[in-house]
Amino acid sequence: MTLIFAQQQAQPPVATFRLIKPEHEADSWEKLAFKAQFKAQNLAHLCNVSLRTLQRYFAKNYNCTVTDWLRSIRLDAAYRRLKSGDRVKEVAIDLHYKQLSHFSREFKRQHGIAPSYLNAGITSVERTLFQLQN
Repeated sequence: MTLIFAQQQAQPPVATFRLIKPEHEADSWEKLAFKAQFKAQNLAHLCNVSLRTLQRYFAKNYNCTVTDWLRSIRLDAAYRRLKSGDRVKEVAIDLHYKQLSHFSREFKRQHGIAPSYLNAGITSVERTLFQLQN
């Protein structure tokens, strides 16, 4: 009787994450995001886990969704490139946006300014003032 009771009480095995956890975890996650072309399904595939497992992992460890995190990484990379003088269209294409309008809308939503403002179209005085404010 005791053996049967113990088997009924046994917990199911916990799924182990086969996600990459190197020393500099943030850098590696960002590299994986670029390699996955900022798509959650591709990122899950690269990590050898299901999309749902990856979603649970991010919810538990980073307190955000995979999609929100990928969007943030993507737009932060865009900000850095635009601030260095890259063209808006070139950045949007390199970061796998299919439509320039979608890129501009997401960029403005996250950073509060249009991507063209960081582009070479602004004067050096305006750029200096903007950089001093941030």
